Amino acid sequence: LRDLVGGGAAGPAPVRDWTFGGAPCGDCGGAMGLYSRNGRPSLRCEPCGTWWPLPDRPNSSVAVRADGHRCPLCNFGVVDVVTDPGNGGKAWTQPHCPKCYSAPPPGAAAAAG
Repeated sequence: LRDLVGGGAAGPAPVRDWTFGGAPCGDCGGAMGLYSRNGRPSLRCEPCGTWWPLPDRPNSSVAVRADGHRCPLCNFGVVDVVTDPGNGGKAWTQPHCPKCYSAPPPGAAAAAG
């Protein structure tokens, strides 16, 4: 269920996770695929050719939100980063907009304080 894409001098080829349902790209509306790229999760919009890195958390997975929520700032599909700490700890889910995480909108750093 995985496929190799790219590769070359920059490092090992990204590995696609075909079990990921696809999150909508806010730029073109295409479905973004989930990849492991340089050891961290990233979304890629095939039509745009753009990579969107996601948080690299131990024991975590990425899931498309069942409610189809889109970011109100950029219209990208929001994904959930689900972390399972193991050892009886409580799992937690954190929503992420792939575009705003990688390229925050102007003024976002000042608003965060």
